[in-house]
Amino acid sequence: MNKHLSAILAVSALLCTVSVPAVKAENSTSDAQLYRLYNPNSGEHLYTPDISEESYLAAIGWVDEAEAWKTPEKGEPVYRLYNPYAGEHHYTKDVKEKNTLVSFGWQNEGAIFNSDETKKGQPVYREYNPNQEKCNHNYTTSKAEHDHLISLGWIDEGIAFYAAPEKSESELKLEEAQDLLISTARTKIGTPYSTESELRCGPDYFDCSGFIDWIFAETGIDKTMLKNRDWTDTMNIYLLNQAENSTSNVTWKVYSPAEDDEIEWQKGDIILFANSEEERDAGQYYHAALVADIESQEYGLLDIIEAADSGIQEEPEYITSKRYPYIRIFRMTDL
Repeated sequence: MNKHLSAILAVSALLCTVSVPAVKAENSTSDAQLYRLYNPNSGEHLYTPDISEESYLAAIGWVDEAEAWKTPEKGEPVYRLYNPYAGEHHYTKDVKEKNTLVSFGWQNEGAIFNSDETKKGQPVYREYNPNQEKCNHNYTTSKAEHDHLISLGWIDEGIAFYAAPEKSESELKLEEAQDLLISTARTKIGTPYSTESELRCGPDYFDCSGFIDWIFAETGIDKTMLKNRDWTDTMNIYLLNQAENSTSNVTWKVYSPAEDDEIEWQKGDIILFANSEEERDAGQYYHAALVADIESQEYGLLDIIEAADSGIQEEPEYITSKRYPYIRIFRMTDL
């Protein structure tokens, strides 16, 4: 437990002027921009990934200090606790500290963001003001702010958390490519379905494989798409050839998850579906789809864009290795 926990536990009979509704965001699993707000009546800084909470507090008089830092998609959970007697919040990834505060009457508002457990992200410093009984902690990624507070008599409590690591140029390019694939695919939603060889590759009709080919060709992400395309080739054989022999800058990962695998989906994944292990191994796939959104993948739910009998559509679908045990995934991993 932090050496200043006894001070944190000091309970005031006076509430801060403005109370804050609790945020319920247990087990945060997506990248989040963390916002910082300041209460001029209490002196508290509050941190939240919830844009609705940020807007609400700004509307009732909190000073919006904009972005605090980026939190990682995965990592060590950081808990937010609320003292209903003193009207203040506290943040910790120390489970023992969290449980002790709860035993003293603090309300656990859940793990509202993550700290980078690899410690490759920007450090978030924590300072303690020994001259205040409440609202006496500050968290910042700014070394200048940290040093200034220490010079004013605040106590340096070191590094509390780590922000998300900055993404490399390659990672940013890959994200841009994934978003471009999805936005391009969405321009064809509602386009009718056809398996006729002269129609299936678009732009006015598509079958499932022709649609995937068209997306890559239209965006220019993999310029070898559609080159020397024999429309009698199965989608699997063609994509494998692209993945293994592509002359573009795209690096591909191709794999077939085992039936009990938990798949970590990415936007832009291409999924091929087979009816059996034998058909999968022989490259005999009956359908292809593009992963458009992975927000609910924790529950096996994805948004996929596909050319179906009713035309091109985007819809949520439960896709797990148990439900579809004979799938193959094609994934861009580098540009």
